[in-house]
Amino acid sequence: MKMKLYYVLSLSALLLVNCADNNQKKQEKIIQKEINISDENKQEVSFVVEGMTCQAGCANNIKKHLENTDGVLWAKVDKESKSAVIQYDKTKLSETDLISVIEKVGDGDTYKVIK
Repeated sequence: MKMKLYYVLSLSALLLVNCADNNQKKQEKIIQKEINISDENKQEVSFVVEGMTCQAGCANNIKKHLENTDGVLWAKVDKESKSAVIQYDKTKLSETDLISVIEKVGDGDTYKVIK
């Protein structure tokens, strides 16, 4: 019985450390992007995104693709409001580029951006 408890506690501790490490890496990535994008080159845009059916899958997948795009500082994607708000480097990307990233997520036919 004590061995099972020890195992459960050890596993829980390991998971907590892993989650904290992942959060730290995400913060470092955001800070690194902020340093690389000067204030005069930061642009923010908002789109309506049709075709999202859930937050956990659709919206988070779009957000991940946007944030992995060179030149994107951050993205907020919300299924309920059908919105995507993105801050990006206007010297590296255009609104058309961002629309293309969103619309190519998944099978390429699921999401449609409306300005």
